[in-house]
Amino acid sequence: MKRIFLMFLSLLGIAPALTALNAQTSFNSAVVKTYGLFELFLKGDFPFENPYDYSANVMTVYYTSPDGKTFKTDGFFVKKEGDEAFVSRFTPAVSGVWKYKVELRSEGRVIFRDSSGSFECTKEKQGQGFVGVSTRDPLFFEFKDSKEPFFAVGQSLCWSTGSVMEDYERWMQRLSENGVNFIRIWMAPWSFGLETEALKDYGHRENQMKMLDEIIKMGEEKGIYIMLCFLAHGEFSLDYNSEWKNNPYNREKGGMLEVPGEFFASKEAFETYRNRIRYICARWGYSPNVMAYEAINEAELTHNYSARIMKSWHKKVFDEIKKYDIYGKLLTTSFSGDLKEESIWKMKEVDFTQTHIYFLRDAAVEIFDVSKKKIREFSKPHIVSEFGIDIYDDFAKKGKDPRGLHIHNAVWAGAFSLSAGTPMTWWWDVYVDELDLYGIYGRLARFLEGIIWGRGDFYEMENPDIRVKNPGDEAGNIVVTAKNRWVEPAARKYFVRTDGRVINSEDFFSYVSGEENAQVFVTRNPVPGRAVIRISGLQGDSLLEIKVNEQVVLEENLSAKDSGGSLNEKEGRYEADVERAFYIELGVGANETAIVNKGPGNIILYGIEFENHRGASYPGVFVSGMQSKRAAYAWIKNSRSTWENAEPGMVAETEFRIRGLDTARYLIRVYDTHKGEYILEKQEIMDTGILKIELPAFERDIALRVERYVDVRE
Repeated sequence: MKRIFLMFLSLLGIAPALTALNAQTSFNSAVVKTYGLFELFLKGDFPFENPYDYSANVMTVYYTSPDGKTFKTDGFFVKKEGDEAFVSRFTPAVSGVWKYKVELRSEGRVIFRDSSGSFECTKEKQGQGFVGVSTRDPLFFEFKDSKEPFFAVGQSLCWSTGSVMEDYERWMQRLSENGVNFIRIWMAPWSFGLETEALKDYGHRENQMKMLDEIIKMGEEKGIYIMLCFLAHGEFSLDYNSEWKNNPYNREKGGMLEVPGEFFASKEAFETYRNRIRYICARWGYSPNVMAYEAINEAELTHNYSARIMKSWHKKVFDEIKKYDIYGKLLTTSFSGDLKEESIWKMKEVDFTQTHIYFLRDAAVEIFDVSKKKIREFSKPHIVSEFGIDIYDDFAKKGKDPRGLHIHNAVWAGAFSLSAGTPMTWWWDVYVDELDLYGIYGRLARFLEGIIWGRGDFYEMENPDIRVKNPGDEAGNIVVTAKNRWVEPAARKYFVRTDGRVINSEDFFSYVSGEENAQVFVTRNPVPGRAVIRISGLQGDSLLEIKVNEQVVLEENLSAKDSGGSLNEKEGRYEADVERAFYIELGVGANETAIVNKGPGNIILYGIEFENHRGASYPGVFVSGMQSKRAAYAWIKNSRSTWENAEPGMVAETEFRIRGLDTARYLIRVYDTHKGEYILEKQEIMDTGILKIELPAFERDIALRVERYVDVRE
């Protein structure tokens, strides 16, 4: 009779237990798919002062697989609409009958125990499971079980300031329709953060946590994976987007810290914060679509930043996550400076690197350069997880780049830089959604279909050989655009070749200051020409000096105040936006053109253009490409095509020469990136060591796909 009664309870989803606490368990389903959610509920009369506090009250569930492996997991407390429960969420990766036992402890004492539970996991899979770093190529991601590649086509989607669920439903639907499979969400105080009023007590945030539950479910339904950022820098900053005044860690709000920077070294603060980490892992760690945990956004913007202290804090955070994350989530962090922070990126706990990059002029070149630098230096997967032409949304309000050309250029250049995913624009709401720019992703995603990422044989297509098919006699110009970001001034030398390549151009930054920090461009001019030096801004008073072969050819005082600038009271100087060009004659032969600032201020360069310097056989293009011995993929952009240049002109018909491919028959396809369709398809047999491909004339950019015919056919 007892057995029949227990079977009856099991059919109801209710498991009996011997307990002094008035409580019972139930579950969402007795049968779940592989990678599906098994959800266990413990409901009862809980007399706890703070059921969210793991140091006082903790639900532990031990899941034992069909092959005998046991996984210890935390539960979490949830309260909604008068109903409350401890909940365990678990994702099985092995089919068969799973057993589980439940314990609830309060102040170290077991007050509930149930060892009789089980559920069945079917062989049918719900999704592809969890994502990790590729076992064949450390620069890419793959699904851990199937080893199928995962290439992230992404966009930031950090929060909503409107109707949250309506916004996320619309955004994620439009992104999914256009091939986006990766987003980034912040757990910020104004979005999904857990501690805004009290520490270790998250009851006041149940509405926000429920919304995050639903957004993660949307991701599961739409095939979108999420990078979940635990902290916004402003929570512990005084100068950048500060939220310190309302932070419960603040002593004035009942916390333990006098100033925000203490958070990263305080033992007491970390003992409190670890509860937050534990709750996040317990509530959302079950989902394969929560692909990665980001420790903090833009760590160096926090108060009294110290790389040493921040590295130590990251180590503690990552170690804490690993205690409670049984699924092996990818771990990362981020910085606002695209060159920071070497010591943290090198940590073995960091699975992939990120870059945030703004004030983009030639988005393609700048994103390609920084991606290449990060990949070469750290040999880890890399994603540009924030980018934009400004850090403020004024550009959108003023109608700049309404076609999203800088996003188009960024995602296409990034896709073939050997990064693990496409760059992710920051302006998801007031720009992409407002102007309905989602199609940019759709056109790229269609081209990317079928590429086998992470196979272990891709390498950078270095020095692509592309020539004008029918060259004339006219030499062309070479434009070198400065990267509009502050980098500590240093003397730098760049070598401008007649094929259009500029050696060391990745180190060409806008700010010029200090007499000893000359920016020198070396050319070998085949015919007389000019160097056109363009400046876009001034800070304080400067003395511009331009020298050719050590001879001063121009000297001019430049004042931000006299140029109509305004006073920056914080910096104690005038600053002005200006548009000036200086024309320097260059003779035939070797020339060194030096740009020097002998004044105390900063000159902000836009770039330099060398007229009549590019050989007539070279088309003036930028190429982002990767290849293996059996395939090649390249994006070819008119060098003059930027978001600021409405009429870049045409690139003539060209011949693209690819070396390093196996002798075989190849399917060659040319793609119109703005229409999202293939415009040329043909087959060629390569048996000479060089595959020569004729490309049509184009205005802005096209993409090239070369694959062994036998691979495509299969």
